[in-house]
Amino acid sequence: MWLRQIKIGSRLITAFGLLGLVLLLQGLMSLQTMSSMRASSEEIEKNTLPTLVTLSNINLNVMRARVFTFRLLLADSAAERDKGLETLRQIRENIETDQKAYEPLISLPGEQALYQDFSHNLELYLQNQDQMISKLQANDTTEAKRIMDEVMTLQADKITKTLISIGDLNTEYAGKQGEVTAQAYEESKLLNSVVIIASLIAAFIVATLLTRSIVQPMKEAVDISVTVASGDLTQKISADGED
Repeated sequence: MWLRQIKIGSRLITAFGLLGLVLLLQGLMSLQTMSSMRASSEEIEKNTLPTLVTLSNINLNVMRARVFTFRLLLADSAAERDKGLETLRQIRENIETDQKAYEPLISLPGEQALYQDFSHNLELYLQNQDQMISKLQANDTTEAKRIMDEVMTLQADKITKTLISIGDLNTEYAGKQGEVTAQAYEESKLLNSVVIIASLIAAFIVATLLTRSIVQPMKEAVDISVTVASGDLTQKISADGED
């Protein structure tokens, strides 16, 4: 038997080394899978979720801008109108802050183009809002109402649709990332199952071969002892291997 050409100590070291190598391989595959899953979750945690939250804030402030712009038309006094103008100023600052927070998060194909479309329509909306406010301050309520109904409403609708499109794009991406994570988990489970089964088979084969390589020379030694004890000294004794 070829294993008998190797010393017993070396056989044991080799056998346990092979089993250790299998365990190492299994561990490396698990680490790779966990790294892939972590990368996907980090992308969602650090980009997708902040993007959706920021877009939601922008959309909310745009809606508030529309509401308070309409309230300006209904203001009964200069004090009420001034209060509405101050609220609109704060809303504009909030939108600008949210835009600055969102811009570094742009990463998906087509997202930059959608954002540029949003920024363009928002700029036009704010310009027309300024014109409407100027008309109100000049007591030209009719023209102010026309600007809001015929111009600003259409621009606000475009802004909302663009924000929804950006949100849908990020939501779809988050769904795909979730699918990637789930697929990585399933693949890891399959690979680990295969490695476990292969490890058991390899352990059985190694244990069988190692046991036979140790037991066989002991059996031969016992047979020789029996032969010698019986008084038969004519049998040829041969020693194979290094054990």
